[in-house]
Amino acid sequence: MASRIRVFLGYALEDECLAMRNIEAHLETIWWQRHFDLLIAPISDASEDLAECINMSDIILIPLSQFLLGSGFCNSELMLRAIERWRRGEVFILPIHFRKIEREETPFAGLQWLPGADGSKPMMDWRNKDTAAFNIEESVRRIIDELDRKRNGGQRL
Repeated sequence: MASRIRVFLGYALEDECLAMRNIEAHLETIWWQRHFDLLIAPISDASEDLAECINMSDIILIPLSQFLLGSGFCNSELMLRAIERWRRGEVFILPIHFRKIEREETPFAGLQWLPGADGSKPMMDWRNKDTAAFNIEESVRRIIDELDRKRNGGQRL
């Protein structure tokens, strides 16, 4: 039997707000339907638990804000290793344009940003944050279904 898909959502503690809880709720909706491993946690330090989450995840969602960028996490050795895993096709990294930041100045500049088609509008600027969170849910669902097909020969667990 194939291993379960692991999804990690790591965020800055300062970003713990209604919009973040909305993303969590949408991920939990998929969790009930697809039965994958889901870990949602603030990124507060470079703990062993955080390293394990990032090193073992199949999908990493990172809501980017000035708080997370200011923490140094995005340029940490741990995150740079995750980007190397992405380059080798071992992990999906989904940067979420959560608050207004200069995206091109991040290590994630070449990745597909969410929400929306290109992630150009920060989630906090969306009039309907639920729509933005649903857009994120749809993207994660597509990736989970793709991983399921690859791991289980088309059979959804």
